[in-house]
Amino acid sequence: MKIIFTVLLTSFLTFSSLADTKESNAKATVVNETVDNKAEAKRLTARLHDIRDLVKGKNLSEDEKLQLRNEVLDIRDRLESLSGVSIYLSLTAILIILLLIILI
Repeated sequence: MKIIFTVLLTSFLTFSSLADTKESNAKATVVNETVDNKAEAKRLTARLHDIRDLVKGKNLSEDEKLQLRNEVLDIRDRLESLSGVSIYLSLTAILIILLLIILI
């Protein structure tokens, strides 16, 4: 049992050291995308506030209301796509989970 654990632990350490170099490049890309997404989200949120203020202050025609409603729906969809939820499991995490399952 100790031999199997030692072999798995050494392979785990080897794979985790190899994965770290690839992950650092991926993290830099994710950070850039996150900054762009935050700026886009702020711009869209500001537009939503502008639309809300515009609607409160004026009597708008049916066509104008419909156009603004469609714009709000488009902005909402865009904000939902920007804040998409994803689960990231690294190779290290997967190996730890497998070791825990095997050893228990």
